[in-house]
Order: sequence, then C-alpha cells, then structure tokens
Amino acid sequence: EGSNLRYLNLSNNALGEKGVRAFAGLLKSQHNLEELYLMNDGISEEAARAVCELIPSTDRLRVLHFHNNMTGDEGAVAISELVKHSPLLEDFRCSSARVGSEGGVALAEALGSCTSLKKLDLRDNMFGVESGIALSKVLPRFSDLTEIYLSYLNLEDEGSLALANALTESVPSLEVLEMAGNDITAEAAPALAACVAAKQFLTKLNLAENELKDEGAILIAKALEEGHGQLNEVDL
Repeated sequence: EGSNLRYLNLSNNALGEKGVRAFAGLLKSQHNLEELYLMNDGISEEAARAVCELIPSTDRLRVLHFHNNMTGDEGAVAISELVKHSPLLEDFRCSSARVGSEGGVALAEALGSCTSLKKLDLRDNMFGVESGIALSKVLPRFSDLTEIYLSYLNLEDEGSLALANALTESVPSLEVLEMAGNDITAEAAPALAACVAAKQFLTKLNLAENELKDEGAILIAKALEEGHGQLNEVDL
C-alpha cells in the first residue's frame, strides 16, 4: 500500500471479490499504473465491479489483461467503464471471460475511446453478431493496431462481414489476424479475401475451424498470391 507502482500482476490467484477487496489499500493508492494483469483470478461480476471501484485512476494505463475469468456480461460492463477511462490503452485482453452480447457491445463501445490501441484480444467469448457489428464501428479509430484476435466469438457471417469490411478500410499496419471458429461460410469469403489482400504486412493469418469450404479457401488463397512477403503462418 502506498507504493507508486507502474506494473501490477495479481494473476493466477483465486481472488474473487473478497480477494480484490483484500487488496483495497494497495489498489486505492495506485495513480500511475501502466500495466495491470488480472488473469485466471476468479474475477466475477462483483469482483470486476470492485476492481473498477478501487483503482482511482487509469489515466496512464497501457496494458490491461483479463483472461480466463468468470466475468460474464455484467462484469464486462464494469470493465468497460475502466476501459473508457484508459485513453492511453495499447494492449487489451479480455479472453475466455464468458462475455455475451451485452458485455461485448459495452466493451466495443468503450474501446472506441482507446485510439492508441495496438493489440486487441477478445478470444473465446459468446459475443455473437451484435458485438461483432459494434466492434466494426470502432475499428477505424485504431490506426496503430497491429494484432487482433477474434477467434471463437460466434460472429457468424454477418458479424464477420462487418469486421472484415471495417478492417479492409482501416488498420493499415495489421500483422496478426485471427478469426478462427466463428461459423464463417463461403458467403463471407469475398469480404475476408479483400481484407487479406489489403493487409500486406500480415505475418499470421488464422481462419481455422470455419465453414469456408473449397470456394472460400480458393478466394483467400488467391488474395495471398500478391505480395504478403512477411507472412509466415497460415492456419486454415
């Protein structure tokens, strides 16, 4: 308590709300945090609210990682308040956190104020189409984004189309694109192919466990024929 910390990692503990509140003295005294990690911590809806309530300022926060928690929709809504007040955020991870459509939309809208974002990892949540569309609306603000992980989010064709179209028109320096396990069919393949064709700095492309079939795979393969000199990993 009272230490002027830049980096705080409380990951891999069974914290829950009680654990978070046990750190109240420490958290309340942090005004200059740049990196905060709360992964695999039993961060429930109540625990997420406690984190937001106790940390007085995230003005300087650059890295925020919630992974493998039981955060859910309400917890994600609480985290989105933290995100809204973190204008310098560069690296945000909220993966495997049981977040559904309501929480996904809230997070997407909150991320709109993080224009310095470079890395975004939302894998393995139950976002659905609406969250994908909400995220597609804020993507153009992330001009420095280099890595985006959107696998296993139930995006389906509609959500994936919105995201692919938004990515095609923005995010010029994208290096990593992951959209595995989203029930994407050949119908969305032309938009994905256009997106891939536009991203000449890609080093990694993961579209595994979708329903692209031959037709979709051929379109994406053709998009990779031109340029893409830095690409070293493709998973279909």
